[in-house]
Order: sequence, then C-alpha cells, then structure tokens
Amino acid sequence: MERDTELLKIQTYADYCNAEFSSASSYTLGIIVAYYISLMGFYLQKIIDLGTYYVVLVLPLPVFVVLLWFVYRAHSRKLSRVDKLIGKLNKGEPIPSIEDMIKGKD
Repeated sequence: MERDTELLKIQTYADYCNAEFSSASSYTLGIIVAYYISLMGFYLQKIIDLGTYYVVLVLPLPVFVVLLWFVYRAHSRKLSRVDKLIGKLNKGEPIPSIEDMIKGKD
C-alpha cells in the first residue's frame, strides 16, 4: 500500500507538470497570436505601411522562439525530476511530499 501511495504522489506531480506546461505554452502562443493579429489589423487599417509590416513581423521572431524554448526547458527539467523520483522509489528511498515536489525541494 505504501508503494501505491508513493506512485500516486509521483503521478500527481507528473500531471501537475503537464498541466503547467500546457498552460504556459498556451499563454505564450496566445501572446504570439495576439501580436500578429494586432499587427495585421494595423496594416489593414493602413496605420503602418508594407515595409514596416514586414520588419515588425520578422523582428520579434527570435524573442518568441526563446520564450517557447524557456517554457519547454522548464518542462523537460520537471519531467527528468519525475524519472529521478521513480528511481528513488525503486531503490526504496523516501520521496518528498507533493508540496515539496512542486516547490522543487528534495
């Protein structure tokens, strides 16, 4: 029974990590889409010309890629922590509480 409880804690933490990744990536992609829709609206209303449109279209791409990379990197770190927790459980070592896992404490 103890092992089942520990596995449930790990599963709950993994679900938390996936939900956090989904939220963060959706938020980031929402910002990107809102930016491009606003930019398209400015162009269609003739507030900016075509040259400015293309410059402002391409200019923030590296920033958006870096934002998405940070979100993915944080998620992959948390998933590697899940693997470590499963390894600790297989060795018979105690694993921390769910609150400590979320805070990053071991």
